[in-house]
Amino acid sequence: MTSALKGLLVAGATFATASVMLFSPSVGQAQAGSCSTWKDSNTFGAKCNYAHTAHARCHDGSEQYGLSVIAGRWSYAYCSGHGGLSYGWVV
Repeated sequence: MTSALKGLLVAGATFATASVMLFSPSVGQAQAGSCSTWKDSNTFGAKCNYAHTAHARCHDGSEQYGLSVIAGRWSYAYCSGHGGLSYGWVV
């Protein structure tokens, strides 16, 4: 692998890490920013003051995505049929 390609991979990983905000699976105001989150045994939801998408990791290991929404709207990621919700985050 060339050093240029390695640099792009590292830069991409750094960007991806910086652009994802992880939230504990509890209900409430997100500590890292301006999002409110909600969950039950199958669903993770998020409402932010910027455009966003809710993501969920399900108990079967799959990752589910909500709709991309504008600021002030709720996005929900559903894990029903996938063993239930393990945790969720906002992108």
